[in-house]
Amino acid sequence: MSDGYTIQRSARRTISIVVKDGAVIVKVPNEYDSSPRLRQHVEDFLRRKSGWIERKLTETARNREELLLGLGGNAVYLFGYPAEVLYDPASRATRFDGRTLRLPVAHDDAGKRLILARWYKKIAKKELSSRLRRMADTTGYTYASFALSSAKGKWGSCADDGVIRLNYRLAALPERLIDYVILHELCHTAEMNHSEKFWKRVGYFMPDCKARRKELDRYRFVMELI
Repeated sequence: MSDGYTIQRSARRTISIVVKDGAVIVKVPNEYDSSPRLRQHVEDFLRRKSGWIERKLTETARNREELLLGLGGNAVYLFGYPAEVLYDPASRATRFDGRTLRLPVAHDDAGKRLILARWYKKIAKKELSSRLRRMADTTGYTYASFALSSAKGKWGSCADDGVIRLNYRLAALPERLIDYVILHELCHTAEMNHSEKFWKRVGYFMPDCKARRKELDRYRFVMELI
């Protein structure tokens, strides 16, 4: 890290900037050297793009605050909708009535996250499995089996043997984004790549897949919160 940004080399032929999870990443061509001239070139580029960078950083911070208010406070999100959280000293089990989530009292943040994660996993196991079956029936794609994933880097995956894994944290996201991830993985049962042919398969069933994919990026912070 240097002066608030990170430099990454890539196969691109031009310099580009990515703002991700509150970090500024500058991607430079592989052939660029590590000379002071490169540093000056990068900093000049950053100055020209400073307005855009500030807007993206502000947007990221606002999204983080607005989209998932409670994971440290008094609300959580379930399928994109907020639910009030109450920590009940008299309760030994998690209870949810559709609007309010009552949780056993935890003595620290780690304990709260563990309780919430267990709740999300219980819901995700049932709901994601059901949505996957329905999507498979709709599209005609088949898969071998379903499993929950706790990976912090992927919303879903499809193995060569047809096993589809979906991240339990998807249960916090809006249903349209859950459906995008599920369709994405189902299409991998036919195309184990991200080729043009693969994206045509996704787009055939979900014409706005690019917009949903972009929106999904706004929720990456969920990976760190639950």
